[in-house]
Amino acid sequence: MLGKYSSLDIANIIIKISLHNNKPLTQMHVNKLLYFANGTYLLANKNPLIQEKFVALEYGPVERKLYNVLKFYGRNIIPTPIKLPEQEVKISDVVINLLKKEYNTFKDFTGMQLSALTHKKNGAWDKTNKYNEIADNDIYEEFKTLWKIQNVESFKEVI
Repeated sequence: MLGKYSSLDIANIIIKISLHNNKPLTQMHVNKLLYFANGTYLLANKNPLIQEKFVALEYGPVERKLYNVLKFYGRNIIPTPIKLPEQEVKISDVVINLLKKEYNTFKDFTGMQLSALTHKKNGAWDKTNKYNEIADNDIYEEFKTLWKIQNVESFKEVI
């Protein structure tokens, strides 16, 4: 299954939301918020939010292209949006609202706390061998059974 958006486009919205709220994020925060948003969107729409796949790394799921773009920040905050080579893509209001919800839910968590949340027993990361792609079906099942997300219908899009 392919998602609607590039991971970099969605990550840029997350970064812009954090900067607008004067609470910039680290690359670990952005990767984990992207994972949470993708899981919630997948649960609501039966399709992933992003086109790329997540891989299982030591500190949890990451999208490799985004990870490679942001890794030089290390544990430091990301002070500006990502410079994208292509024209900015229009992101739906449903997705913007989802990203704001994820940001507001997790903005006060540390990167390591977010990492720990992705390490749930029988979750997608737990089921995947290190450095391998995490199956969308495993992410779907994790969010369906382990997260017990309320009001997922509000993130349903007509595709």
